[in-house]
Amino acid sequence: MSKKIKLTLIFIIFQIIFLVSLDINLFPNFLNNTFFNESFILNYNTINNDIVLIKCPSSKFKYVNNESLFIPSSLMPSNVLKVTKNNLEKVEWFAILHNNKSESYSMINCGTIINKKSYINATKHWLIKINWNTSNNITKNVTLFNTTTLPADECNKSRNKTIIYKNYKGVLNDKPFNISESYKNQLVYIFIFDNQKKTDEILFPCQIYKPIYYCPNITLTKVVPSKIVNNISIVKKDYENKTYFPILTSNFERPYFFINEKLHVAELRYTINGDYNVISLKKLINNNFTIYGYGIFQFTYYCDDCIGKNNISSIKNYFFGPKEDNIIIKSKNITTYNDRKLNFQGNCSINTYTFAYLEKASFNTKIIYFKNISQSLTQTTNEFLLDSSQLYLNNSYPNGTLKCYYKTPTYNILEIYKFSLETKNLSRNNISTEINKNKTNTSKLKKRKQKTIPFFPHLTIFLIIFTILFIGIYMYNKKSFITKYIDHLKMKKRHSNIHKWWNNYKTFSIDNYKSDILEDEYYDNIIKSSKIVKFNIGGESVQLPYKHILEENVEVSRHNLFDKFKVKKITNPSLQREYIISYYPSNDSQNEFWEMIYNESINIIISVNYKNKNNNEKDSLSYWPNGTSIYGSIEVKLFKKKLIKSTKISILQFSITKFNNITKSLVILDIFGWMEYSILECDIDIYEVYKGIMKIDDASKILLHSQLAPCSRVLTFLYFFVILESMENDKTITDPLSIISDLMKSYNIGPINIFSYNIITNALIRYFFDKNILFDEKGYTTYKCNYEEYINNLKMKEKSMSNNIRPFLCFTNYLNLGILDYILQQLQNICIYDKNILKKMCSNFYAIKKNPELCRKINYENIPCLDNGSINFKNFNNYSTNSYIHGNILHYYTYNFYKRTIILCQIPNKNTIIDTINMIINYKVSTIVILVNNKEIITNNLTNYFPSGINITHQYGPYKIKKLSDNTDSTSDICISNYSIQEIDKKIHFVTCIHLQCWSNHEVPKDHKKIYNLYKLILKNIDENPIIFQCCGGIGKSGTLALIFYIIDNINQFTSFDLLFYLKFIREQRHLSILGMDQFMLALAIVYENFKNKIDAFNPILYEKFFNLRNTILKMDT
Repeated sequence: MSKKIKLTLIFIIFQIIFLVSLDINLFPNFLNNTFFNESFILNYNTINNDIVLIKCPSSKFKYVNNESLFIPSSLMPSNVLKVTKNNLEKVEWFAILHNNKSESYSMINCGTIINKKSYINATKHWLIKINWNTSNNITKNVTLFNTTTLPADECNKSRNKTIIYKNYKGVLNDKPFNISESYKNQLVYIFIFDNQKKTDEILFPCQIYKPIYYCPNITLTKVVPSKIVNNISIVKKDYENKTYFPILTSNFERPYFFINEKLHVAELRYTINGDYNVISLKKLINNNFTIYGYGIFQFTYYCDDCIGKNNISSIKNYFFGPKEDNIIIKSKNITTYNDRKLNFQGNCSINTYTFAYLEKASFNTKIIYFKNISQSLTQTTNEFLLDSSQLYLNNSYPNGTLKCYYKTPTYNILEIYKFSLETKNLSRNNISTEINKNKTNTSKLKKRKQKTIPFFPHLTIFLIIFTILFIGIYMYNKKSFITKYIDHLKMKKRHSNIHKWWNNYKTFSIDNYKSDILEDEYYDNIIKSSKIVKFNIGGESVQLPYKHILEENVEVSRHNLFDKFKVKKITNPSLQREYIISYYPSNDSQNEFWEMIYNESINIIISVNYKNKNNNEKDSLSYWPNGTSIYGSIEVKLFKKKLIKSTKISILQFSITKFNNITKSLVILDIFGWMEYSILECDIDIYEVYKGIMKIDDASKILLHSQLAPCSRVLTFLYFFVILESMENDKTITDPLSIISDLMKSYNIGPINIFSYNIITNALIRYFFDKNILFDEKGYTTYKCNYEEYINNLKMKEKSMSNNIRPFLCFTNYLNLGILDYILQQLQNICIYDKNILKKMCSNFYAIKKNPELCRKINYENIPCLDNGSINFKNFNNYSTNSYIHGNILHYYTYNFYKRTIILCQIPNKNTIIDTINMIINYKVSTIVILVNNKEIITNNLTNYFPSGINITHQYGPYKIKKLSDNTDSTSDICISNYSIQEIDKKIHFVTCIHLQCWSNHEVPKDHKKIYNLYKLILKNIDENPIIFQCCGGIGKSGTLALIFYIIDNINQFTSFDLLFYLKFIREQRHLSILGMDQFMLALAIVYENFKNKIDAFNPILYEKFFNLRNTILKMDT
């Protein structure tokens, strides 16, 4: 054994001697890392440079023997450049740029050594690590120059020099320096190759130069001002949004010098004194600037290093104004009546425009100048009044034209309001005259008639006696028939309207009768006449539902409780009772709800709930007790419970008592087996329910609601009750559709579909025949056959649906413009809490908000974060009392019992990066979805904490994040990358980042398929671990994506497909999620896209129908 060891040592010594005789003398540090390692790292320290040169072996480098090979790396990071100038063939020089100042080192792989005769390791990786010195200020060693060539100092005179610099595109270059391509803050590095020092492995710059130039001018690309007035450049434009491109310009010698510099812009107000005052804080802009209408703006550039003087400013003022004088930018026609109060009072606002001031106003021939306003208003003939913000007409019923003249720096602009006065009062004298004329004519006709009557007394008496005897005998034999006939005549006369409707209705085929209850044209006109209303929240601009201009006859109860539950009272002289619809009480509003029930003396409640299909139970706890409970000052006691026909309806009887007051009774009809939009699961007979209510109390207040907003099932009950009583008590009503239309327009109540309407009409017909109001037995028999055939056809059609998504297909089958619009109107009512409740539900958020240091961890202070489901740092390894993430966790199980965990949170700012990484590691997150592009992340002062280049590492406190690779599934819209996160001396955590680039903060993508592709890629890249959805505010885009997942994951969990119920779940976990109807519609579009094949298999028209409805609602170009 000892002999073998000696031979081995001799061999090693021989190898070392042989190595020295080869090429390794070019790398003095090489021997320390040669043996026994598959990879070795050569460490080099820098001084105070951002660029250094590093030496690597070339392909001609020999290691150990002539048969050894060195294979240079074919792929280098973007911050590495191979230097073309090189005097040694066995080495290569590379320039390395320290492009990420947050990293303390850079790593490159020179290549691989392959030794064919090695007895130890056949392959080794040659790695180089550059340790950057970030403590020194590089600008102290920089030489400024303003000449057309580099300064001719000792470094620049050397023949062995190499010049390294970044061009204006950010790319490293070692070509001859061209001053025409120079730019501000560019650094030019001079390196010297010394042929006498072949053992140098790292080179530092001999000199660093920085070009400077004269302060630039500010211009607009492709825009020539028409003139300059008082140092303001005038740009004429139409009164519409337009984007301009402000740039900094220098002369032709250096066209790119200021290409990467940014401008500041401030809006100016034009005053009546001709001054220009700054009214908004200056903000940084880059590349483009959008003008909304007209405006005066000041562009500023601050030049720190300029020829002649440092820290100087270039300022340019622009007025983007009208093309000609007296342009009308607002015009309105208003009709006024002398018996009505004017809804709009004509006025000229003083501070409407920043680019113009109110110069004068005129009404007909009366003119008032704003400069002389005090003097003019003292005149007794003045027709104007003035307050702090507007000049308005002092006339309750104006008739004429009001003109408001606003003076801009160039022309006047006008607002015009035309008032036309009309009268609708009739003269009482005229009416009396007409009545007297009619009485006179009537008396004359009677006299003429009396003169023409013949008189045959004997014959007349005989005929009368004979007739009486005949009728008496006949009636005695046909007594029952005649009685019934007379009763029919009485009913027909008493309810002529019902008979008229029935005679018309029975002639129609049920299948073809009114495809829409209220024609889509009605909603189409509302939407077309409504303006798109957007608001900003969480860094995103979202579209609000349209505000319908409808008369709402809502009666407000004590303490404004009706407003809290969105209550609407339906009252009418023809109704036997008061009908009330409301929202369902939440857990935190049950005390107020019971107080409202007691104070309003509501005796009956019809409650429609959901049933979970997996466990055949109602989805959530009811608000009523199973025994006795106290709700504030109200005691509620259940004393009787029974079922009607089946377990789908429960009747619960309660006593409710207010402290020291009388006890009242309440009956709740709990309906939890009716699947919305379905005929197969609609065993609820609304007629039988109505008869049951009549037995309980025939003159009570009835409240109807479902688990959220009143749904189509609640509206079916309501419309049936109101139609039945209205038609029975009001002869003028001949069509149930007119009642539905009036209720919708007067109370802003939602529509129903044709299926629900046919249920109502069937119940009406049954009621009218049972009450003997109608007696057309033949017509009723025909109708019953047609109705049964209609129902059977619907059932057969519904049975053909794919069973696992049947609730969704039922929804698509009956969706129309009215129903969709009604759903969108409810978005701003779901899980929206008042401030006092929010302070309790978001106590941690408000505590952070009050802390002057920790409040910086919140991106937007107007978005509270719920305590329930918030990120819990107490269980983390690196727990700190200062740790905070504005985010919430969603837990649920999918239809196939797969557990889904989604974290919705804000993209971190510089104060929350470490907390975010801590969350990723401790929650074992495997996938992160970032929904904001890089440009908007920067615009919102947030941070993209993931490195962009492969093998690039970012360090944040104890954590290092390194990009490992790009996923082959990446597209131009979606970037998928793999990263490693490592804490010092801890296990490496791997994570996939999916970064969406095509969803702007200003609007949702018009092409929904881009987001659907994102959904499919997320499914492909996730596992059982939690997933993070991040956007600026953590509620808009993130909430929309979470809603998409939740709907599709639970598509068959409940008996009804209720979009508001899905939204409620998301908002209960993440407050204020998905406030925009455009975001909500995007989520529904993805659901349609995901199940397109099954929709087409059932009815190919439904898919296209939905997207036509979406385009109408959102006013999208088709």
